[in-house]
Amino acid sequence: MRATPTEIVEAMEGKLSVQDAWLLRESFEELTFYEEKLLRISREIDQYIEHHFKEMNEKLQSIPGVSKEVSDVVLGEIGPTVEAFKTSAHLASWASLAPGSYESAGKSKSSHITQGNKYLKTALVIAGGIAGKSHDEAFNNLYTRVSSKGSKMKAIIACAHKILRIIFKIETDQVFYETKRALGLRQQYKCQTN
Repeated sequence: MRATPTEIVEAMEGKLSVQDAWLLRESFEELTFYEEKLLRISREIDQYIEHHFKEMNEKLQSIPGVSKEVSDVVLGEIGPTVEAFKTSAHLASWASLAPGSYESAGKSKSSHITQGNKYLKTALVIAGGIAGKSHDEAFNNLYTRVSSKGSKMKAIIACAHKILRIIFKIETDQVFYETKRALGLRQQYKCQTN
């Protein structure tokens, strides 16, 4: 909040009608109800993942920027295996994080990422922003290189795309994240797309 504590106290001065008090009480009860419900659902998800996907959850969380919440979304949207996708490029396209290029008459035009799985995309963009500013060399180098050419958002999307490629590799090979491998992943991706 931008207001100072003094301004907040001053704003609270005045009269509170019976109707306003009733509305506040009803709103507070509704908020409490939904917070408790959300907490119960979160516990159920945690127990399910702990019981069925504990090892994969730990592997996903070894990636910089991937928190417990992001890992939960990845497991919920993709699953513990990526067998439905032939390559990481197919997965990136499905998640709407595939780098696009639009060229006409030899001139490059601006391109945007497409529509796709909005839950996975949102979680990975958040993770990409965190990973790009982390101390991990693979992500920090990528974020710095792309953001120096222009948009910080493009750098975050690039980091999110890299996280998705790493997720594909982790789920395919059943390994934990390693910075050295992630630095070499760029060359592997180039060979895969050519």
